[in-house]
This record gives sequence, structure tokens and C-alpha cells, in this order.
Amino acid sequence: AVVSTQSGHYGRGLYMFLHHGNPDFHNLVSKILHLTTRPLGEMLQRWIYEGECQDSFGEFFITVDDDVSPDLLWESKYSLNIDMLPTFISKKMAERILLIGKTINFIRVVCKDSSTI
Repeated sequence: AVVSTQSGHYGRGLYMFLHHGNPDFHNLVSKILHLTTRPLGEMLQRWIYEGECQDSFGEFFITVDDDVSPDLLWESKYSLNIDMLPTFISKKMAERILLIGKTINFIRVVCKDSSTI
């Protein structure tokens, strides 16, 4: 059962039903899963390619502490929220995703390089 109304939790709940034996049910769940995880895909793309975390509703598994100064950006500004991690992304993969976005963000903010990646 899905308790939260956040898309990360919907995705987690729906993913469990994806392995149902009925092909029609599988197709239906697959389509719904695709639609409900679209915001996650958009957030991932923005994080990986631009180093920006735009999460107005607290649905992403990467969190931002806006109170952290630029000199502590690498150590403290970004972290993983394991509770929002979809079941189809392993913790190890999430750590890599976090590192990629942090690196891009560091280059843009600290090194002041805004060139396209």
C-alpha cells in the first residue's frame, strides 16, 4: 500500500506491482509507473546535467540545505534522503547520482564555470 502522496512513494508502490503475472495488468501498471515517475526523471536530468536540485514538493531523494554557505557546499549542502529512494534505484547508484550532481554544482558555483556539460 502507498501511504504518502509523494510521487517517489507512488513509484515505489507501483513498482512492486510491475511483476504481476497478468500481461494486461502489467501493461497498465507500466503506463501508470511511467507517468508517475516523470517528475523524478526530470529532477534526475536537471541534477545530473546542471547540478541543480529543483524539488518544490520534497519528492526527490536528494535534499538541499539552503542554509549552508558555499565554502561548505561539498560537505554539507546536499545529502541523500533514503526514505524517498525508489526501489529501482539502489543506494549505491543513488550515491553516484549524488556525487555527479555535487560535482557539477561545485564546478558551477565554486569554480564559476557555467559552460555546457
